[in-house]
Amino acid sequence: MGTPIPRRRILIPGILLALLLLAAFATFSRALDTMMDGVCGSTEITRLTSPDGRQDAVLFEHDCGATTDFATHVSVLPAGTELGSDGGNAFAAGVSDSGSRADWGGPPVELEWQPDGALVINYDGSTEVFFRATSVEGVDIRSGSMP
Repeated sequence: MGTPIPRRRILIPGILLALLLLAAFATFSRALDTMMDGVCGSTEITRLTSPDGRQDAVLFEHDCGATTDFATHVSVLPAGTELGSDGGNAFAAGVSDSGSRADWGGPPVELEWQPDGALVINYDGSTEVFFRATSVEGVDIRSGSMP
């Protein structure tokens, strides 16, 4: 029988290989994120400023290309902040099979600021809600289907 190989000789190349694979994965992930930038787009529909003037509630149509349907999103942003292309941080919904569509293609949604600073998001009862926050940036969010 030959002499056994010390663990140290196996361990160091194994660690180096793991680090190399980790670096390759990180590089690939970053490249994929860069390629996907710009695939989704947002078109602002309505912007309402809060009673204290510090935040805007932005209702927008979010579209990620031909393989996805139009969606309606809502974000709460510091007043005057540009929308960008990210999805909504307060609400996101799509049209169900039997749902109605707004002029922009997604489900109809109405926004209203309450005197206490809460944001009310009302949507069509047939809407398929993907995401609904209860608070964003210190703003209480109340949502429910339209009467």
